[in-house]
Amino acid sequence: MTVRRWSPARPILPMLSAFLTQLIVVSFFYSDLFNFDRRATGLWFGLYLSDCLVGTYYLARLGGRLVPEDGRVEVRRSHNLQALILGIYGVGLLLFPALFSGFWPWPLDAFHGRLYSAIFISGAIGLAY
Repeated sequence: MTVRRWSPARPILPMLSAFLTQLIVVSFFYSDLFNFDRRATGLWFGLYLSDCLVGTYYLARLGGRLVPEDGRVEVRRSHNLQALILGIYGVGLLLFPALFSGFWPWPLDAFHGRLYSAIFISGAIGLAY
């Protein structure tokens, strides 16, 4: 079934763009951890960079479209609170991965902590959008 409405995709594009952009930027900062002799490394950077560019293109192209009144979802205060909590934790994990991953059941190095923070930040964006 095809739905030709913008409303369902409206929160997905900012989430996708934020997630993929953060993932590729963190990967470039930690490129010394990658083995560029392996084909999988080239695929990692190539696929995530192309996905990031495509997602950002569609966000720029479609991000300003208005949502029809019947397509709006009522925003509850609990969504704003969840977005705030996820956003604070995501930014904290991005900036201070050792501190904010201390309660995880497995140890996280700085690279993986910063990669995982993209999940929380994109979740916050989706809730706040």
